[in-house]
Amino acid sequence: MRQHKKRNTDRNIHYDRLYHKIAEAHGVLPDEVRNKIQETIDAGWSNPNEEIRQKQRYLFPKGKPTVEEFIGTISEYIKAGNPLLYL
Repeated sequence: MRQHKKRNTDRNIHYDRLYHKIAEAHGVLPDEVRNKIQETIDAGWSNPNEEIRQKQRYLFPKGKPTVEEFIGTISEYIKAGNPLLYL
C-alpha cells in the first residue's frame, strides 16, 4: 500500500513539473494550465460528432478522464505512433 502512494506522489510531482514548465513558457500560472486542459477535455467530451465520441470511448473506456489520465493516455499513443490520433 505504501509503495502505491509513493508512485502516485511521484506521478503528481511529474505533472506538477509539467504544468509549471508549460505555465512558465506561456507566462501563466500552473493552475491556469491545468484548468485550461480540463476545460478542453470537458468541451471535447460534449462533442456530438459520433466519430469523435467513438474515439473517446476507445481511448477512455471508463468515461471522461482526469487531466492526468488524459495526458498519460494521449502521450502513450503519441509515443507508440498510434494512427488513431491522426485520423
